[in-house]
Amino acid sequence: MHNFAREMSKDLRFWPVKLKPLLQVAETLMRYERLERQGMGSGMLGNTKVGGVLMKTMRLMLPAFILLVAASTAFPDSDPKIVLGGGGSCESFVETALTQTFHVETQTGGCVGGVDFTNEINDGTFTLDLLVVNVDTPFTGLLSCALAPTGSPLNTAFQSSPTSCTFEDATFAASILPGGLYNLNFLNDSSGSWPSFIDITLAQTVIPAPEPASMLLLGIGVMGLLVGSKSRGLKRQAS
Repeated sequence: MHNFAREMSKDLRFWPVKLKPLLQVAETLMRYERLERQGMGSGMLGNTKVGGVLMKTMRLMLPAFILLVAASTAFPDSDPKIVLGGGGSCESFVETALTQTFHVETQTGGCVGGVDFTNEINDGTFTLDLLVVNVDTPFTGLLSCALAPTGSPLNTAFQSSPTSCTFEDATFAASILPGGLYNLNFLNDSSGSWPSFIDITLAQTVIPAPEPASMLLLGIGVMGLLVGSKSRGLKRQAS
């Protein structure tokens, strides 16, 4: 771990801004490690037993911190797109509830014609004037939403959240009638955005999904609690 941190921190100028604090932590960790070996630690680190365990814990945590930050700062080179149309050829499903989850194939998996859905909500008595497509599976890139050049049963498309597209017709002039067929095509502006298969939830509202930054804060918080609990236990043993 010592060599790993040393190699990473040789030149911070070539690392993304959000990674630099972690690399600086790596340098601080090495300095404390040198002081510990020389018997110059102070405070809690001055206790060999407590300091040794704490340093080991920090060395184990550092790679996890780096992976969490790297995941939240990745810059993909392609973007995924959801296109609403009138019919496709890859798969077909029956929609029977206002909120329903499906496992569908994307362009990455080989589906270039889209996925068909038949509106049988409320036993085929409900007219859809609003459709929110929530993507439950993690993907790379910035999501965009569009209508097919022809055949779309709704006439407005927009991104309603980082992980959802909303299709609607506020004038009620266009709609998905009971028994009506519509198509969702999960395309890539360039290759590699969508996983081969994804889970989507069709609903009438946006369903929030955890963002990478939130997951990062959660991971750091959990690790902080674990280290704090361990340190308190070691203090009691040392006293």
